Formats: sequence, C-alpha cells, structure tokens
Amino acid sequence: MRKIFRYFRKSRFSYKPLIEINISKERLLRNLHLFQEVYKCGRIAPVLKSNAYGHGLTNIAKVLDREDVPFLTVDSYYEALVLRNEGVKSQILILGYTLPENIFASNLRDVSFTLTDLAQLKTISEKLSSPKKFHLKVDTGMHRQGIVEKDLQEAYALIQANQYIVLEGVCSHLAHADNTADNKFNNKQIERWNAVVKIARKTIPKIKYFHLTATAGSFYSEGIDANIMRLGLGLYGINARENNQLPLQPVLEMKSIISGIKEIKKGDIVGYNLTFEAQRDMKIATVPVGY
Repeated sequence: MRKIFRYFRKSRFSYKPLIEINISKERLLRNLHLFQEVYKCGRIAPVLKSNAYGHGLTNIAKVLDREDVPFLTVDSYYEALVLRNEGVKSQILILGYTLPENIFASNLRDVSFTLTDLAQLKTISEKLSSPKKFHLKVDTGMHRQGIVEKDLQEAYALIQANQYIVLEGVCSHLAHADNTADNKFNNKQIERWNAVVKIARKTIPKIKYFHLTATAGSFYSEGIDANIMRLGLGLYGINARENNQLPLQPVLEMKSIISGIKEIKKGDIVGYNLTFEAQRDMKIATVPVGY
C-alpha cells in the first residue's frame, strides 16, 4: 500500500529538480568490504547516526541489511523506530542516550540500548521488568558520555541486581584518534580501555561485544582488546586520517545545472557583501546550489 501511494504521489508531483543527490550502493559496499578486509581484529558495525551522515538513514540501512555485520549503529531511539517501521531486520545498537521510559516501553525486537550514565542505569536497574539488551559505555578519557572508572564496580552491581538487564557489550570512544603527530593521549586511553575489558570479562563473562574505535581509531586495532569496530566516516568514503589512507570512494554525489552565464568587467563585484571582485574581464556562471 505504501509503495502504491508513493507511486501516485511521484507521478502527480513529477518535476525536474535543479539539484540531484545520488547515492552509490556499489561504493558503499566497496568501502565496507575494504574495511572488512583490512580490520582483522573483529567485525565491522556500520554507523548510521544523523540520517546516515546525511546519506539517507533508511536507504543506507536497506543496502546493509543483507551484509555480514553484527549490528547497525544509530544514535537515537527514534532512528531505531524508523528502521523497524521501514522493514529493516538487522540487529540495532542505539549508541546515544535513551530515556529510561522509552526503554521500558519499547517493544522493538533485536534492539540494544547503551548505558551512558550512572543515574540512568540506577533508574533502569530499579524499574526494568522485562528483558532488554544493553551496552555499557565507559568513559576512558573523552569525558562526554560514559561511566567513569571509579563507578564501574557500582555499575556492575546494579546490572547484576536486575535479571532483566542483559549486558551484551562494553564500549568507549577515542577522543584524539585522527591525530597523527602525537599518540600519547590515544595510548593512555587504550591502556585504560584494555584494563576495563579485563575486569569486565571477569565480572560478567557472557559479554559478547567490546568496541572502542571508530574509523580513525581502526588503525590502532592491533593493540586494542576489542572484537568490533564502528565504521562511520569511512563507510561513506571519507578517510579520517592524513596517513594510513585507504582507497575509499565517496558514496554521495551532488549534481546541479548552470542557470546563467554572463560576462563581467575587471573590478565588477559578485555576490553578497562584495565577496568577489573580478581581477580581469571574465565570464562567470551561476549554479543554483546553497544559500
């Protein structure tokens, strides 16, 4: 029914746009497979937060739905709702903060939530009354989200106090992974992370996933105790570091038209606020893109 509605809507409102955005399925999969070949320490979890970095949440998810990935990573509960409503079947990890009341009310299948704050965890431990899967986020140095190391034992005790909290994973995030000149901070975070993982394995042996690195951090993978890498920018063709370049291809292509051509004289001004002054007689073109 939805497809029929879309067909008639498209035929009724058909027009030729000034700007077209094209997304390449082939390039998306090529980038994914390239990282799967290079990253030998575990599996790749594609990141689709913020409308798949502007590439279209649902379209990207449907391409990846048949790929060999452990889960798709989104930022919000809303994004998980959208994917399930559109028929995406892959397991989903919500990496951002989720309100406890949304977790309690959720009936989405194969969706995991991230525990990002001790107060959030306390509320969930006290009130959760049906099984839900979680990843515990640990603050290893970024100080944005995550439970600090001194509170981890309390966090594990809260998790173990409620039989419905299924701790599926432990995660963190490197704050300075795209820096190529100085690795001191990265090495310190990795050292903290490896210590966290060691304790986590002993405390709750059934934990399945451990993930610290995103695209830039994947180049540190050999020294990290983890079995998942979160692939965001690299999936869409963006190399996150100046060195260790991979032959990625941009997934998004924008096309427009030339809407006008004119000749201007030396000294003429183009644009708001006298932005451009012609240094010679020249021919200019207007492209209807942007503000």
